[in-house]
Amino acid sequence: MRNHGWLVVVLVSTLVGCASGQSGSTSAPVDVTGSWAGTFTWPYGVSPITLNLKQAGTDVTGEIETTGTLGELRQGNGPVRGTVSGDAVSLVFAGGTADLQIRGTRMSGFSSSGSNWNLQRR
Repeated sequence: MRNHGWLVVVLVSTLVGCASGQSGSTSAPVDVTGSWAGTFTWPYGVSPITLNLKQAGTDVTGEIETTGTLGELRQGNGPVRGTVSGDAVSLVFAGGTADLQIRGTRMSGFSSSGSNWNLQRR
């Protein structure tokens, strides 16, 4: 009976590894590397926003830039980091976070402050 226990452990480990897909893979289906420009809409209006991103595997780093005093205070300027999963990117920056969907050359979604982001790859 003891030998059967180890067999079960090996089988379960094998099945979990298969179910998780390509374990250890660092590639992502979309690449967000490059410059993205657009707007974010919030209670004070529509403000310009630019993301300059670099992707390595599923990790993203870069810079966020907003213009206008209120926009700069709300979203912030400076470093941004995040991760890509499928066709989505989650970003963290001084002004909060943003969860965005990528559709070809467009990226859109919402930030933690409730602003609606719409960007296009330059």
